[in-house]
Amino acid sequence: MSAMPDRDPYDFIDLARLGRTDWWSGVKAFLRIVGWVFLVLTPLILVLGFVAYSRDLTQSQPFIEISFLVVYTSALWIGLHGAVVKSHGRPFLSLMSTDLGFDARRVAVGAALWFAAQLAVIAGLSLIQAIIDPGSLRDVAQSFTWPTDAMMLITGLLSFVVFPFQAAAEELLFRGWLTQTLGQAIRRRWLVVLIVALLFALAHGDVRGVFAVLSYMVLSIGLSALSLGDRRLELAIGAHAANNIFVVALALVTSGPGGQPTLFLQSTVVPWSAPLIVAAQMGLLYLVARRVMRRPVASSDDLMADEYSAPIG
Repeated sequence: MSAMPDRDPYDFIDLARLGRTDWWSGVKAFLRIVGWVFLVLTPLILVLGFVAYSRDLTQSQPFIEISFLVVYTSALWIGLHGAVVKSHGRPFLSLMSTDLGFDARRVAVGAALWFAAQLAVIAGLSLIQAIIDPGSLRDVAQSFTWPTDAMMLITGLLSFVVFPFQAAAEELLFRGWLTQTLGQAIRRRWLVVLIVALLFALAHGDVRGVFAVLSYMVLSIGLSALSLGDRRLELAIGAHAANNIFVVALALVTSGPGGQPTLFLQSTVVPWSAPLIVAAQMGLLYLVARRVMRRPVASSDDLMADEYSAPIG
């Protein structure tokens, strides 16, 4: 497969011009997204609050987390669909790709590339660690245990099914709708990517320290580079889902007895090296993806000349 050829750097961003791009349409779209998330999540939060007040949540926390994940993902999909189709008046798949299509195989490729990059980074770090302190790898190996908490194992496996949909919803929101909407007012891609990265990190509300926030920003920048370089979101969706699956899989095999079971709400402070590790992994993923993936042929200019075209508001 050949390397990615030169093309219009704004073709994916300017898919927004298949519909209305005026500020009021953007406000209505934002309110639809946020409104659906709060509308659906508020009753769940009230129920969970009542349960938390009446009983110990330690053993049922994984079930609560997976319930929250399912409800949040559903609300985000509904809100995004209404925002794009009703508020902006453009095809929903204009968030996905320049050919208005979806290729599930690319999602699998994105996940495979993420795991390959993760394995390469882990192997490199393990080699360095073995040279510096040979005994440290033995200590790490001893920290892995087979999951004995049935609730943790069941909900963890269920999360593997939900994560591709959750990752797709977040990629459609941040790398799709938000990137395309901001890109109509800010014609500097690097600045759009940086703003999206900051909002992505803040939206996750991580409490594990400043380096966790920086890690989210680096992850977002890598996913934005991947999606803008490929002119579509499937690779980013696959990589995002693989990242989340890895986090939960790690929690399943490292949660020792006596510790509070949790799928993805670990409270351990993230070390200073985390953003650098994420940067190395995402950089490797991007370079490999840029080398091996074929370019889609359609562009936003082609699409704006066909039946999907709409006046710019």
